[in-house]
Amino acid sequence: MKRRTFLAQSLAALGVGIVGSTLGGCGFHLRGTQRQPMPFDAVDLQATPSLLTDEVSRTLENAGVVLSDQAPLILNLGDERVENISLRGGDMINDEIELRMTAPYSVQRRSDNAYLIAQGQLESATTYLVNNDDPLVRDELQANALAELRDDLSRQLLARLSTLTP
Repeated sequence: MKRRTFLAQSLAALGVGIVGSTLGGCGFHLRGTQRQPMPFDAVDLQATPSLLTDEVSRTLENAGVVLSDQAPLILNLGDERVENISLRGGDMINDEIELRMTAPYSVQRRSDNAYLIAQGQLESATTYLVNNDDPLVRDELQANALAELRDDLSRQLLARLSTLTP
């Protein structure tokens, strides 16, 4: 009985390996695992220092984009704006909070100051549940949600920049 189980598991693993190598051989890749090359290799990030600016800088550098004052493209990133909306009101113990973060941006060519993206807007939202009796946990949940929103905005920006033709 144990031999049949071992044989069945071995054949299943072999089958998965064959299917995986066949799909890989024909060019199949899981979505999101391949880094798309950016149409430019350097950008000048013009923004006020903030956590969003730090996240965008990290995301651009991880994508292989050099941040330089002499880059052919200028990325103007505005300040993030956060809306904190309580979805459940009253004197309930638990509260559902929706956070919405927006940030304006524009992209211009340095050579002629032409705008490639004149007035772009990055937007993201998330919700989380908090216990009103525990303010420390509430602050930690909000900080985690804000970090998640900044990460999402920076990924959105990278996706939009990847479609540009400088």
